[in-house]
Amino acid sequence: MSELTKIPSILMTNSLDVSLAFKTLGAVSLSWLNFVREKNRFRRS
Repeated sequence: MSELTKIPSILMTNSLDVSLAFKTLGAVSLSWLNFVREKNRFRRS
């Protein structure tokens, strides 16, 4: 494999990792928000 053909594949895997990281971050923050919301509801009642 030459250097020129290696670069696009590296870029592709990096962008996939980044999008996966953003999806994971979004899911985590959503579940955390729901958790906080539930805790506040319990405190009020």
